[in-house]
Amino acid sequence: MNLVLGALTADAASLGLHWIYDFKHLQKVAGTSPEFKTPDSKNYEGVFSFYAHGMKQAGDFSHYGETLLVYLKSQLNALAEIHPGTPNLRSYQTLYRDTFGPGGSFYGYIDNPTRLTLNNLNQQEAEAIEEAKKISKALPDEIAKVVVQKVLPYTRKYSGEDLKVPIARAIQVTYSQPEILETALVIAKAIDQKKKLRSGADDQQCPAWSTLSALCTFSSHMEEKKFLANLEEVVRVTNNSDAAVVHVQFAASFLRSLQKEKSLEKAFLQASSQAPLELQNHVKKVWNKKYSSLEVASGEIGRTCYLREALPLCLYILQNTSNFKEALRMNILAGGDSCGRAMFLGAAAVALYGVDDTHGLDATWLLRIRRGTEIAELVSTGGL
Repeated sequence: MNLVLGALTADAASLGLHWIYDFKHLQKVAGTSPEFKTPDSKNYEGVFSFYAHGMKQAGDFSHYGETLLVYLKSQLNALAEIHPGTPNLRSYQTLYRDTFGPGGSFYGYIDNPTRLTLNNLNQQEAEAIEEAKKISKALPDEIAKVVVQKVLPYTRKYSGEDLKVPIARAIQVTYSQPEILETALVIAKAIDQKKKLRSGADDQQCPAWSTLSALCTFSSHMEEKKFLANLEEVVRVTNNSDAAVVHVQFAASFLRSLQKEKSLEKAFLQASSQAPLELQNHVKKVWNKKYSSLEVASGEIGRTCYLREALPLCLYILQNTSNFKEALRMNILAGGDSCGRAMFLGAAAVALYGVDDTHGLDATWLLRIRRGTEIAELVSTGGL
């Protein structure tokens, strides 16, 4: 669970100065402690920046941190179910839509990949309901209504073969006729086919790795090939992009190696050995280069929301800091999408430095997260 705490802490710490791109102005408004500031519109005036978090307070999460919490909650609810340890993508999709969609609990900025993913999920749900209505016409009207009402909730929680047992139980509580159960299963299958698990936007931005720390936590003992396959399907829920997948798989291999070896060099070699040649060459260029300053590094590498910039800049920060606080502060001071980078960087810094008051994530920073009680309850409930 330490990886999750690292990512969430990094996200909350970065929120107050998120998306300020003017390097010199950022250093000025950041002061000696750039972390855990309440977003202030005055800090964004007259410079290249994007003020997105006017409703937030110090210690709140961005949409990146919220996505991690959504995934964490959805999987804790599913861990004891049919396939323990395997991501329940349908449960993740449902809670994602319920959280970020109309009437959901999230308040704040919705970025492009999140908005497009919600559009996809809403459209699929509408098409699925229409398909259910068509098939249910094979039954008498009153029975058809009940059957559809019984089937729909399970299609929001399960997919594929996993639908059969819970739907059979639900139908047989009310109806004993085999033809009704048979129709219910046909309806479930049709709905399931309309609702694609790869529901994400064709987008290469940082929401793709928001869930990474939880995935590594739940699958710490899983064989690498299976883990990376599972990870791909989770990424494609929000970012259905080949480029996004390979970047997150690199970050995942790096993070898992870092947990075991506590060596940046070994983690980089492990991740590079499995990456496509183009990505290898891209990150090696940054890994092996000596930049004269953070300003030069962030300017040349890039600090926007795209993983192609975020991944190598995170690696640069890890190379040039010696503890958790330094890493998070340098991330904020690098400017741009500091919250997006935080989802990988915070987890990596905890994997490298641990949880303590000297070099690692210390209790004083954890206490500055506004939803600490909720997170503590999740940890306790999940036994993590």
